[in-house]
Amino acid sequence: MTTHLERMVRRLPALYRGGELVNATLTSPAVQVEILDEELDFVQGERWFDTAVDLADAARVGALLDIGPEPWQDLAEYRPWLHELRTALLERGATTPRAVREFVANYSEAHASATGVRCLPPIEKWSATRDSRRAALIEQPAVRRWATLPDVRGTRPLARLVLQQRGIDASTPVFIIVGRSAGPERSPVIANLRTGQGLVFLGEVGIGAYLTISAAADGGARATRDGEDVSDQLFGIDEVVPGRAWRATDLRANPRMFMLEPGENELWYLPIAHYDHANLDGPMLAMPDLDLRDGIWDDAAFDHALFEQEARVLLRVTWLERVPAAFRIELPAAIMKSAAGGLAAALTAREHLGLALSTAIDRLRPAGVEGVCELVAASEMQPGIDRLRILQPLRLRDVGSVGADRTADPTAAFEESGFDGSNFG
Repeated sequence: MTTHLERMVRRLPALYRGGELVNATLTSPAVQVEILDEELDFVQGERWFDTAVDLADAARVGALLDIGPEPWQDLAEYRPWLHELRTALLERGATTPRAVREFVANYSEAHASATGVRCLPPIEKWSATRDSRRAALIEQPAVRRWATLPDVRGTRPLARLVLQQRGIDASTPVFIIVGRSAGPERSPVIANLRTGQGLVFLGEVGIGAYLTISAAADGGARATRDGEDVSDQLFGIDEVVPGRAWRATDLRANPRMFMLEPGENELWYLPIAHYDHANLDGPMLAMPDLDLRDGIWDDAAFDHALFEQEARVLLRVTWLERVPAAFRIELPAAIMKSAAGGLAAALTAREHLGLALSTAIDRLRPAGVEGVCELVAASEMQPGIDRLRILQPLRLRDVGSVGADRTADPTAAFEESGFDGSNFG
């Protein structure tokens, strides 16, 4: 490397370049210039972001853009963080899908280069729906909601529940009716008082039975009871008017599933007796109006109330609603590549990447818009419903003595009862 003294000597005429006196004379200013260079390097290290050697110095430069380091970031992670956030905020519009996608892709690559750990595959293409193999930017994502009518202690006749459907369009509900010990329940009716539509199941929900009413692929309503298709017992009503009975001709076979409209939907549950069906021991014999209720002291009218009715079923409803002003980013993080023996550091880098992306999306999202970023790990789902069936009739037999000289202990206790002379509790 050429020194400042050598550069000064080169500028002299050739006659004076080799003299000792000249070299001694130029040594003093050359040293001063060297010191000045060191000071300039120090200033540059404090003022130039890409050449800073200390996180605190880099943070002071980043403060000019209001982009400081996060608590978990070191200098190697902070540099790409500031560069990509700056570009997204100032050049790409910040709130656009393009800005969000390019930030996620570019920062993920820069983070892999800075840490030596590749937590995500290279992001080249994006999907608009959930995809386990590609990054996805999902606008107005669907969220599943649950509600119980009216609480977990059971659903009594005349129960009503106001559901808040906050999605941007109508949603198809799924009803799950579980028989309780007070059952069976016969001819249950579920009506949406907002739309006037209703569903009638002209069958029985026995003790412990599961009746599920959902939408089929063609939009029609489908009913299954303990895994058995009982859709032939499901009927629809286009106009449910409280206090006015419907006729048999009003019941439509193969009904369409009614919808939950955006906003308030009031569901009404009641069992109604129907002619030629075995349902005289539970359902109501007349169509009640909305003023009829269970008799409660100092609350219900004496001539417009029923004695307390047992809850024979538990009714739950679930639906998917598309959230307005929201987006969700899902990144396939099933495979992580790192150097051998550096698993702990790689897991830390992966956690830092997830935190950085979530924090950045929160900064880039528009005001009033909900944004979520998630690293989706590998998973395998095998949904199924286990059912326990009791074979009837049950045969209980009394067994006489087999000659033992003592009665068996009623239950087994550790270190107290013998292995072959006691029963499990």
